[in-house]
Amino acid sequence: MNDWLKQAFKVVGNPQPIPKPVVDPDLADLYGPQRMVESIAFFVLSCEYWISSDGVLREWLRINGRMGLLILSPMVVFMPTITFGLWQLALWTEFLVKIAKNLVLLPLAALAAITLIGLLVIVLKSSVRALARS
Repeated sequence: MNDWLKQAFKVVGNPQPIPKPVVDPDLADLYGPQRMVESIAFFVLSCEYWISSDGVLREWLRINGRMGLLILSPMVVFMPTITFGLWQLALWTEFLVKIAKNLVLLPLAALAAITLIGLLVIVLKSSVRALARS
């Protein structure tokens, strides 16, 4: 299985051996910030050489970087458009819900008003009849 994976990776990528990192011979003559940058670069290259001196890690990072760009580029172009479309859909759905709520509440309010007016008419008629009998 491990050999198959190595063969499949060699078909996709072409790892090249990494040369052993060496310290800049003029390190002592460099200014402080330059020495710091050179030391960090040597440390990173030493770690990479220690982890994968045959270049597989560098090739793996190169392939994954290309795949990331291949996936990220369309997302950067299309995701704002899709997000805007979904936002508009949510906004219009909110408007439609408000319209539906108003369409339901208006007849209910009218029904309640008609009922209250009817009750008021009944109460007034019974009051007038009671006053007429007395």
